[in-house]
Amino acid sequence: MTRCTRGADPPHPNCSSVPAKVRFALALYGSVSGKRRHWNAGNMMRFDHDTPASAFVDVNRTFADLRAHVMTASGGARLFDTFIHNTVPSMEVRARLIMLFKPTAVTFYGSYARAWSGHFMRLGRHANLSESEVSRLTSMAVVLRLVAQYEAASGHPYERIFLARPDVWLWQNVDLRRYCDDRVYRSNCDPPYHTACLADLHYVMTSSAAAAFSTVDRHLNEFAFGSRAVEDGGRLRGNLAMGEFVLRYVGLPLVADHVVVEHHEEVSRKAYFRLSAESQTKACASDMLLRGVGGTELATRSPVDVNRGRSAEDS
Repeated sequence: MTRCTRGADPPHPNCSSVPAKVRFALALYGSVSGKRRHWNAGNMMRFDHDTPASAFVDVNRTFADLRAHVMTASGGARLFDTFIHNTVPSMEVRARLIMLFKPTAVTFYGSYARAWSGHFMRLGRHANLSESEVSRLTSMAVVLRLVAQYEAASGHPYERIFLARPDVWLWQNVDLRRYCDDRVYRSNCDPPYHTACLADLHYVMTSSAAAAFSTVDRHLNEFAFGSRAVEDGGRLRGNLAMGEFVLRYVGLPLVADHVVVEHHEEVSRKAYFRLSAESQTKACASDMLLRGVGGTELATRSPVDVNRGRSAEDS
């Protein structure tokens, strides 16, 4: 059964509480996925050597999507500062991230397998979480602390912070000026728009909320982060756990926004392979193509290549 949805999209948040002069922060966390089907970001981090950029998905596409659908949609790139915490084991990809995003502050965790993997595994065993989940939450916390440190040094907090992965395709406009202050937003993985998925592709929050959110790595053993168990109502336990954390320690509700996973955004590795017959129905693939998934990259490929879900580089 396909998980892609039909019908009307959920509505965009509709508050207008930002001042005339605004500043936004783009906070990118995590690693970068590999190009092949099973090369997720967690697997790629175990490449404990400098790996060429050709092994990874193209971060240029993510930059273009974020610039078009977040920065431009929110008033222009001039209103944004970018912060990056990343564990990608590639000097070439790191240099490309810096070239594209020109971050205000950046931290890379090198030698992940030797320096960090064991530490995250021990934390995970204590908290009953996977190593990749501990790494993900830690990266979120670290990049939000980079934002807070710069805010403290400059004396100017950001009106909104867009927390996201650096390897996601996005084809839905996100106007941060319209997001409300009295809640934290996440990707939409909820019925009736989606059957079930972990809603971790992006979050939107105010500066004060982000400061409280950045303590998430100190509460690993208190919540079932990342759990894919399905609760009553079709929601994943992991999404409910994040909501419980946000309510308890940030003091705000965590709500889904209008950006539906698979329908409006997806990890680039998954987005491409979801076009294959093995992972999605033809109807779903057609819907994703019509909505711009892959853009010109997929448009230049033959129908056979698209249906097989592989690029010429993988041949």
